[in-house]
Amino acid sequence: QTDLAQKIANELRAKLSPTEKAQIEHRPTENGEAYLAFLQAHNVSGAFEDFEQLKQSEQLYQRALELDPTFALAMARYSQLESWIVHTFDRTTQRREKAQTLAERALQLQPGLPEAHLARGYSYYWGDNNYDAALKEFEIAQTG
Repeated sequence: QTDLAQKIANELRAKLSPTEKAQIEHRPTENGEAYLAFLQAHNVSGAFEDFEQLKQSEQLYQRALELDPTFALAMARYSQLESWIVHTFDRTTQRREKAQTLAERALQLQPGLPEAHLARGYSYYWGDNNYDAALKEFEIAQTG
């Protein structure tokens, strides 16, 4: 994938910024099955008003993390999903803490990951009603 993206950019005579090059070169996981489960989870969660689909997405994120426990991007997106469920369907402490834990773990694995800062921001915003902390995380995510 990395080579293909570079070849396409070269053919188009496109100039890639250092950030774009880093994004192309960084693979979120080496495990193809984990990545497939991640993509499926992301696609299934598209209907944010359907709790059953959200639970299906949750299972797929869990599967991705079983296959690759260091898959920070999957962890961050899973945290975002959990925060959304806290906000809309299930305000239990257990689910709120799960969202927080996933976001923190994603940041431990990949401190500069914008999606992990976004996840922590959602956790603060929807889980804790801590809007100042959420805003700081959203700003970090935006500049990341």
